[in-house]
Amino acid sequence: MISWHCALLDDNTCAFSHSYSCHKQTSSHEKNLLKMLSATIVFLLVVIRSFAVPVSDKNSLHVEPDPDLENYLREALENFREQMKSGIPSIKMPVLDPLHLQNLDINVYENLATMTLKIKELTVSCLSLFNVSNLQPNLEEFFLRINLSLPEIYVKGHYNVNGRLLKIFPIYGQGYFNINATEISIAGTGQLGFTSDTMQMSLLKLDLHWEHLAVFMENFLGGGDFSDVLQKAVPKVGRDIFNVYKPLIMEKLESALTNKVNEKFQDPAVKNIIKSIIPK
Repeated sequence: MISWHCALLDDNTCAFSHSYSCHKQTSSHEKNLLKMLSATIVFLLVVIRSFAVPVSDKNSLHVEPDPDLENYLREALENFREQMKSGIPSIKMPVLDPLHLQNLDINVYENLATMTLKIKELTVSCLSLFNVSNLQPNLEEFFLRINLSLPEIYVKGHYNVNGRLLKIFPIYGQGYFNINATEISIAGTGQLGFTSDTMQMSLLKLDLHWEHLAVFMENFLGGGDFSDVLQKAVPKVGRDIFNVYKPLIMEKLESALTNKVNEKFQDPAVKNIIKSIIPK
């Protein structure tokens, strides 16, 4: 059985299995990124709720799509995208594109592999290139469905890895690395529920897909032709591994992000804003 927890949503550790864990130094940039992500979700769902018209007759629950609301949300996301490259100092939002992350240590102890991986100076670029391909706010059920596409995401940093595959084949290397993913699709659905004095996110579903992946690792296995061949195989193997564990990874990510969003709903300032729009 595999237990997985996302380090970006926890200040201490993440565990991919009972014997596979990573320990991470969480930077203020990551904390602010998470705060901005949860605040953005809260804002979008609260706007949906404020546009909703209370209905008492279940036979009249059908609500036609509201193009004004959709356009409003699209404009808000567009404004957010524009600020990702410069940040918003007044609300302590850092620059999010490029996104600079601190050190990441990953320790793997499995039958398949034992490995120690250290990543430093991790930078993620092109996040602000996202395009909103689909946006469906539902005023009947108070949920938002959104599809984002990105032409590419570029990740770079420095790595140091040492271990063995199947307890036989050595894995080692250190140096510069980069990963370039293209034609990325991200889908998400969030739904609101209600408590006595605030809202809560009762549903969050996420999906992720990429079309192409290229990996370069300087000095992997000492470099050379054999290293080049293996690095070309990594994207295919990586996709297969991700697809096997994708349902579990998405489930744990959804749960962690839902908890963070609901924490935001408990913020006194947020509660004051939404008190007037909670159904009586």
